[in-house]
Amino acid sequence: MRVQIEHQFFGTRLGMMLVFAITAFSLLALRLYYLQGIQGSHFRDLSENNRTRTVRTAPPRGTIYDRNRELLVRNRPEFNVALLLEDIPNLQLTLETLAEITGHSVEAFKASLKHNRYSRPFEPKVVMADITWAELARIKGQMYRLPGVIVEVSPTRAYPHNSLGVQLFGYTREISKAQLAKRKADYSMGDMVGQTGLESSYEGALRGRSGYRRVEVDARGNRRSELGLVDSIPGKDLILTIDVDLQRAAEFALGEEKGAVVAIDPRNGEVLALVSKPTFDANIFSGEIRKADWNAVATDKQHPLYNRAIGSAYAPASTFKLIMAIAGLAEKKITPQTTFFCPGFFHFAGRNYGCHKKTGHGTVDLQAAITMSCDVYFYSLGQLLGINKIHDYGYLFGLGQKLGIDLEGERAGTLPSEKWKLSHLGQRWYPGETLSVAIGQGFLSTTPLQMAVSIAALANGGSIYKPMLVKEIIDTQTGEKSITEPKLETKIDLPAEIFQRIKEDAISVVNDPRGTGRKAIIPGVTVGGKTGTAQVVSLGKESLGKHLNDHAWFIAFAPAENPTIALAVIVENGGHGGARAAPVSHAVMSVYFRKLGMLTEEQQLGPVFPPGFKHVVETPQALAAEEEGLSD
Repeated sequence: MRVQIEHQFFGTRLGMMLVFAITAFSLLALRLYYLQGIQGSHFRDLSENNRTRTVRTAPPRGTIYDRNRELLVRNRPEFNVALLLEDIPNLQLTLETLAEITGHSVEAFKASLKHNRYSRPFEPKVVMADITWAELARIKGQMYRLPGVIVEVSPTRAYPHNSLGVQLFGYTREISKAQLAKRKADYSMGDMVGQTGLESSYEGALRGRSGYRRVEVDARGNRRSELGLVDSIPGKDLILTIDVDLQRAAEFALGEEKGAVVAIDPRNGEVLALVSKPTFDANIFSGEIRKADWNAVATDKQHPLYNRAIGSAYAPASTFKLIMAIAGLAEKKITPQTTFFCPGFFHFAGRNYGCHKKTGHGTVDLQAAITMSCDVYFYSLGQLLGINKIHDYGYLFGLGQKLGIDLEGERAGTLPSEKWKLSHLGQRWYPGETLSVAIGQGFLSTTPLQMAVSIAALANGGSIYKPMLVKEIIDTQTGEKSITEPKLETKIDLPAEIFQRIKEDAISVVNDPRGTGRKAIIPGVTVGGKTGTAQVVSLGKESLGKHLNDHAWFIAFAPAENPTIALAVIVENGGHGGARAAPVSHAVMSVYFRKLGMLTEEQQLGPVFPPGFKHVVETPQALAAEEEGLSD
């Protein structure tokens, strides 16, 4: 009996052990299946990443040149310190060691890591950007104490001409979360992306394509060998339409003044210079920008980041009278012989509208009215045309619309009409408001780019070209070139004799002894142009600060016989156009025609800027005598 009981007990235990063994082996089999079958690829990748790394290499951005292949924007090497968190056994200790070596704070490193939290696993997290050679040497000498710390080299932007053309060329900065969401392909946190100017507009061409290196590492993350390489593809180079000598001359001529200059080839719309002042040294964006530098630029009350050439709209003042004259002739409201009497004011609806010459110009025909910029003549013409016709002809010449230049931030300005005022202000148009628009004031506003295009259209006989900044895009890998062809947007359908008539009147503005634009004269080259003085406030100027002075305008073309350059100049709060803006035109055109060999031998060897040219505007009282006769 006892033996039977022992056999039963043994059998029960054996059965339990068999059940336990079968269960254990089943669980082990299931676990093995899960690890090798379901999660096999995941753990294989983890194992492989413990031995190898895929290191992404940023592509060098394309280089930017002017039309004569002078270097404008290039790349330079930037050394960055990054962490591979997966290879760091004690992050706090590593950060403390790195802080000891570099003199930076652990908190700064942690802030950088937090900023990089959206980067991919096994991707280096940059904690120090654009380190100095001294910092590089110290870190390299202590790498044995820094497991998981690597030093990467990547290209960053450099600007050989410092502040020259900074609003035009733009700058790059680290990609933001919002930008990354829009540009997922081939972009990662830490990448540099064009933020403004051509750097932004041509990001796709300048960017290039990232490369990859497969490297073998040891247990501490130190690289031992390279297992594979996919080269990055450099970005494409840009050849601009800009002539850097004209760009430099315009910026120098504006000096410390706020303003803008746009120079265009009227034969094809190529932009020869696009200047906005004030400016700043673009190299603050080369590498890691210091917070103090950024704050200094971003909070500057002069707004140097703003591109006034395309983004600021001003009353065009008397420069608009050329379009008014064309409209008057085309609508047969006047002929070149039509005269009006100017006693120094125009009486309308019970009040007097003054002319800039208080004593009046007397009886003037069209040429005299343009030459001396008689307001009364154009008040009279404005009443004959009406605001809607004025609007229509302004639109023909590119006003009141974006012209499609390859830059962000272009403004359309304002070209008023009865319909415009009703839709924007909910009010009807009053005839008295037409008087202000007829002399380029009131609701009317234009950009320097628009005025350059409009005077170019007068110079070339009515062709409106899309403003063009890039001549060629060159693939440096293949040598393939993409050439930008001029684009004729509009051909103004008006008789050629009208354009010729107004061109001759514009020539007299510069060359007639009575003309308001005499400071733009270039001996040996026939220059045509028109001055303008845009009123900022309607009060007397003697008690006001400079920031409330009038804006000075000048638009011009040359040589008049076959124009190859047209430009618009505005000097904010500069006073009278003839005294302030015309000399800037002279400076730019002097460089242009000197390069073409069209000046006399004495001019070829002489100074670029006119004698007595002042970069700093003096008080109105000190310049009153000089401005007499140049008061528009």
